[in-house]
Formats: sequence, C-alpha cells, structure tokens
Amino acid sequence: MDSTFGPQKPFPPPGKGDKIVARFKVGTFNLRYDGSWRETIPVGQEGDGREEKAGGGRGERPWSERRWHIRDQLYFLDHDIVGFQECLHTQLLDLKALLGPSWSHVGVGRDDGDTQGEYAPIFFNSDRFEELSVEYVWLSETPEKVGSRGWDASQPRLATLLTLFDHRDQVLIHLANTHWDDRGLVARHESGKLLRRIVPETARRVEKTLGKGDGKRLEGVVVLMGDLNSPSNEAGYQALTLPLSHTLPTPPFHFLPSLLPSSSQLSLSRLSSSHAFGPRTTYTGFSGFPLDTPSEIDFIFLYDESVKEGGGGWGVERYGVVESGMDEREQEEGKGRWRGKLSDHRFVGGEVVRRV
Repeated sequence: MDSTFGPQKPFPPPGKGDKIVARFKVGTFNLRYDGSWRETIPVGQEGDGREEKAGGGRGERPWSERRWHIRDQLYFLDHDIVGFQECLHTQLLDLKALLGPSWSHVGVGRDDGDTQGEYAPIFFNSDRFEELSVEYVWLSETPEKVGSRGWDASQPRLATLLTLFDHRDQVLIHLANTHWDDRGLVARHESGKLLRRIVPETARRVEKTLGKGDGKRLEGVVVLMGDLNSPSNEAGYQALTLPLSHTLPTPPFHFLPSLLPSSSQLSLSRLSSSHAFGPRTTYTGFSGFPLDTPSEIDFIFLYDESVKEGGGGWGVERYGVVESGMDEREQEEGKGRWRGKLSDHRFVGGEVVRRV
C-alpha cells in the first residue's frame, strides 16, 4: 500500500513577509526509454497513433501510446520547467513536437555528447525564460570527459546544467537535471558528492562570466532535480543533503518538502500548503508489487544558500507526486478509454517562490 506524505520537519521560513516577488513551477519525470525506438513512427507522420484507442492495461504500453497521455498530463500540470530522464533522441524529438513552439530545450546523449544514449534534457517555457548558459558534466572521476563512466557505474551518466533568466520576474535560475546509475552504490555516492560541489560552483562561475555576480555570493536560485536511484537512507542521497562536515565541505541541498511552511506559519491570508501532496513513492514499475517494489527515488532540491534570507530567501509554496496512469479499479469499462501507466515513474513537481 502506498504511503502518503505526512507533516514535514519545518525549516526556518526563508523570508520575513508574505509578499511573493518571484515564482516558478518545476518538475521532474522519468519517461521510461522507448525500447522499440527503431520502429516507432515519429509524431507528425502518418500512423503516429494520435487517435485515442481503447485497450491497454497492466504491463508496459509502447511509447507510441504513452507519449500522447504524457503530453496531456504536462499541459494539465502547467509547469514552467521540466527535467526528463531516460529520454532517447527520438523521444526528445517527439516531446519537442508535442509541446509546441513555446517550449525550448537543452540536452545531449550521454554516450557521445550528441545524440547517442539517453538524455537528461530540460524543457522550459521560452516565452518567459531565456537560456543564458548550458553545460554537461559526466558523473565520473573525469566529469569533463564526454561519455566517461565513473566508479562502479554500469554505464555513462551525466547532468545537464542550465542557467535561465526569467523575464517576467527578473531573476536568474540555475538548474541541474540528472539520472544516477541504477547499479553502482559507489557511483551514486560519488555522484552526490560531485554534484553537491560542482552545481553551485558552476552557477557562481556562470554568474561572474555573465557579469551578474562576483563569483562568490550567488545571485540566482539553484535547483537540482532528477532520478537518483537512491532512496533517502542511502549514501548517495545523503551526500547531497547531510550538513557540512570534514568529508562534505560544501553546503547541502534541501529536499523541497522539508522547506514547506509549517502549519503554525500559515494564516487565512496566506494560501499555501504545509504538506506535500500525493503518494510518497515515485518509482512504481509497470506491473505493481510484488514484481516491482515501489520506492522514492525521484527528487527536487534547493541549494542551501538559496533558502537563506541573505542568499535570496527562496522557499517552497507546494510540492507533490502525481499518479502516472489510470488505476485498474477506476477504469470506465466499455467507454473506449485508453488504460495504462504513462511511465514506471511518477511525475514530481513543486512551486518555488521568493518572499520578501
């Protein structure tokens, strides 16, 4: 049985007041790679499957079916920025076609830094945000080496580092999207230590290069998201989130639900939530328990400096995990509806705000 989020440990409120001066909605979603990509008809070509068909059910449905319902979910959720994982080049092209011209993206294949292998792309609303800088780092002892595989990882892994300027709210947003190895315990631990250092380090360097900061104090907010394949009791996750120490000499990242205001901080004049919404587990598999063991491995974090009042006063307005498909018990039999899961992961999203 899925558990739901209970009350989170309250974090000190980031701002003194209730006036929100900047806000954006960010999400992360592991799409599940298209194992039949050679046969899948691209979106926009005849036979691409856009007509809704009845059927489906348990087990993995093909990407050619799932992609249309993923598009519908993304439009419904109306996020500003989304990081995807397990996205092949053909799936990237499909997403580009499905989301339309108001969405831009960055990303490369992890095998060659071009189109081969899975991407960890970031899509964003280009009507509002402007791309200022993008870099790619491989999760290895040589992060600058394209396609490098680190430690005991089973295959190359990378992180996409993107800096955006929000023209509406006039703020810088630094984003990192990643997908850690599913087999290497050491690789996940080392990936956590690497990104804890390199993500804010890159953000500071980018700000200084752009003439928007001194390279020391961060001007923009820093967000890290992705499929870590590492639950919170594992060393990889903890390498990101544990407090400063002699082995972790840089400030930590904070899991978004821990930054939600406590119930005592809320009032009728402040519409917000003190609890995360939805089920806690983010990986479900396609077949269900016991064939697939549910776990919480997809996360969104804010960097420590971003949530401190002197560093910008960023916080979280809401956070949730969204079901990935129609539950067997809720199907409308005989009404011609498609049935199935959009992915073996659930969409994770939150709203990040800056208060003064």
